[in-house]
Amino acid sequence: MIPQSLKRWLPWLTLLVIGVLSLLPGNNIPRSEVPFSDKMVHAAMYGAFALSHYLAYAERRWIFGVMIVVPSLWGILFEWLQNYVPMRSVSVWDAVANVLGACCMTLVVYLWNKRK
Repeated sequence: MIPQSLKRWLPWLTLLVIGVLSLLPGNNIPRSEVPFSDKMVHAAMYGAFALSHYLAYAERRWIFGVMIVVPSLWGILFEWLQNYVPMRSVSVWDAVANVLGACCMTLVVYLWNKRK
């Protein structure tokens, strides 16, 4: 079992990884021929970010709101910052995928907890 003090760092570590990946220059990002694979990656990353908040603060009453709001705001901010990164651009659909990833993970965790 992971100590609670270490779990509190999970959202920050996840944010660091997402931040680095989001702000890499465009020529350093592998391309895929699978349609919408970039949107699936966005959703998965921000779903993981939402889950990291749950793992760190599951006992808090407000956790489900945080799982949606915090990753969504960071996702929108990182998407906007990509406008200033070489060979990257802002994509509203990437931001939507970020928000949907956080929302979907929150729904999964909420339903999982409700069944207990």
